[in-house]
Amino acid sequence: MRICFALLCLVATTFASTTTHHPHHTHTHEPNEGEAFTFAYNGRSHDLVIKHRSGKNYMCYIASLTDDERHTVHTDGGMRAVELRILGLLSSSTVVEKTAIDQVNLKYCGHAPHNGTMIYHTIP
Repeated sequence: MRICFALLCLVATTFASTTTHHPHHTHTHEPNEGEAFTFAYNGRSHDLVIKHRSGKNYMCYIASLTDDERHTVHTDGGMRAVELRILGLLSSSTVVEKTAIDQVNLKYCGHAPHNGTMIYHTIP
């Protein structure tokens, strides 16, 4: 009986020392990031209106277009070219009061939801 018990202990010790536990790795994931811009060509004012949300601030950019751009915005490629040019100019925009924005463009800008602030910009 003692021999069986000793043999059982030896087998259990052997298996216990060769059994590995997989370490528990915690994976840290980068947080998701997202950003969206909405572009709309206003055919009445001939301006490009860009809407963007940044936290509780809602930005509305009004960009003046050249005569050539007014014609090219009616094609997919032309609109993309204008959008890319204007995106490059957003950092040089000027903050203006709501009263400085044309009424037609204000409709395109919309309004900020509850607890949000609408900030208007112009891009020459």
